[in-house]
Amino acid sequence: MMRRVGWLVLISALVAGCSSDEGLGQRPITPVKGPEKTLYERLKKEEGISRILDEWLARSQNNPRVNFARKGTNREWTDQNVARLKAQMVEFLCERSDGPQKYHGRDMKSVHQGMQISGGEFDAMKKDLKETLKALKVKEKEQNDLVRLVES
Repeated sequence: MMRRVGWLVLISALVAGCSSDEGLGQRPITPVKGPEKTLYERLKKEEGISRILDEWLARSQNNPRVNFARKGTNREWTDQNVARLKAQMVEFLCERSDGPQKYHGRDMKSVHQGMQISGGEFDAMKKDLKETLKALKVKEKEQNDLVRLVES
């Protein structure tokens, strides 16, 4: 009998000790984070990237500092060139941002060879990209990641 009473006292003490947390239970529970989403997912996949390109290309076409149509060079652009460019840029940015698409165009060096793109023109187009991303309310981390991808 005495042994039972001892066990009951011990169990009661443990239960009482567990129920008074003395501040221990007030620590926040840190949720376990899953893997970070890819840039492709964070930009809302192909639909989001396509929307960004629509806005960005329209902005750059209307910016004389970009010389988007490559006026005065031996590689002047037509509307047909722009449509093909957009489709290839969507493929390229989707693939490079870890989407499932595959880029089927040529490498960047050969694509831009002979286009005579100056540093100022590239910077103006990059500025157009940044303004487009802000106008579309793309989060800053995604903006920075996409600009780094384009610069590479």
